[in-house]
Amino acid sequence: MKYKVNSNSHILEYSGAILPVRARSYRDLVDEVAELSSKVKSPERKLDEKEEKLNSIREELYVNFKSRYEEVSKRYEELSNAYKELGYRYSY
Repeated sequence: MKYKVNSNSHILEYSGAILPVRARSYRDLVDEVAELSSKVKSPERKLDEKEEKLNSIREELYVNFKSRYEEVSKRYEELSNAYKELGYRYSY
């Protein structure tokens, strides 16, 4: 977070706008900046965690889909072969 401090009144300016932060001392202002920075970073961390969880769920779904698809394909092939065999049996 880039900021400029007006040392006379201890007002925090961010991107040309005055943020609603007023402090009695410079130290209080620095503490307020640290708190605001942590509030900004906290949602980013939570978003990253949720994105990782979403990716793991997608991976799990893909693995489950792939295994079920392979199982269905195998059973379809068995069924197809059984119909072919049945057809050959009755064609004689």
